[in-house]
Amino acid sequence: MDSELELLIAFQSKIRTQAEMQRAKERSELEDRVRKRLYSLERKVRLCGKRPMIGLIFTIALVTQMEMERQQFQ
Repeated sequence: MDSELELLIAFQSKIRTQAEMQRAKERSELEDRVRKRLYSLERKVRLCGKRPMIGLIFTIALVTQMEMERQQFQ
């Protein structure tokens, strides 16, 4: 009985470790995507800043899109 319990505990530990590694990998990939997206958006904002009305429309669209994406990850 003790050996079965030890095997179960070892298996649970292995599964927990794998799940933590998967979450860390997914988080890292998501953070990378966010960094790239922010860089792209900052570039667009700089370009739109030269044309104020387009910049305002872009900012409204950007805020709306970011809010929708934030809600997806909650």
